[in-house]
Amino acid sequence: MTISQRLMLLVGAAITSLLALTGINYQQMNRVFDAANYANVNVVPSIALLNDAAMNFGRERIRLFRHALALDAKEKEEAEKTILESRAKIDKALRDYEAFISNAEDKSMLEAERKAMAEYDKVADKVLELSRANRLDEVRVTLTQQVGPLAVSFNSQLEKHILYNEELGKKSAAEGAAAKESAIWTAVAILVTAC
Repeated sequence: MTISQRLMLLVGAAITSLLALTGINYQQMNRVFDAANYANVNVVPSIALLNDAAMNFGRERIRLFRHALALDAKEKEEAEKTILESRAKIDKALRDYEAFISNAEDKSMLEAERKAMAEYDKVADKVLELSRANRLDEVRVTLTQQVGPLAVSFNSQLEKHILYNEELGKKSAAEGAAAKESAIWTAVAILVTAC
């Protein structure tokens, strides 16, 4: 083999190594980006929607108490209107969350929240009915014995779901770090092979 053939072989090997390195690094960078970007496209919006549901649930609870404490029909009517607005916002947040469901466990948690919310609304409607009739002793009993525990249950569901999404974000970050490390070692291996 002549010197020029050896040089051509060496240049060909170098070009092949560079092309392989470029292709592998491109693939690995996409893996790192996808894992890192998961928090932006899924985890953050998921937590924001669950937080929105929690905020509006808090507003609904306060307005339910305002309704019970209101003395005139107009105040009760205003409180009831805002309760319905909060419910609509909670429902929208939970519906919008469907686009961000990651897996079966995530879906199951969303369904548990919907169920807990439906149970709460059913008893809250009973409170509204009693409040409209000014049956305040029954309102007080229903609020403390039924509404309170159901509210704690719904809030607990939301907290668990938010923590679950945080864990998904951490897992995705760890996958991104592993992909980065894999890309570095692959690049080093190609470089050593090419030399």
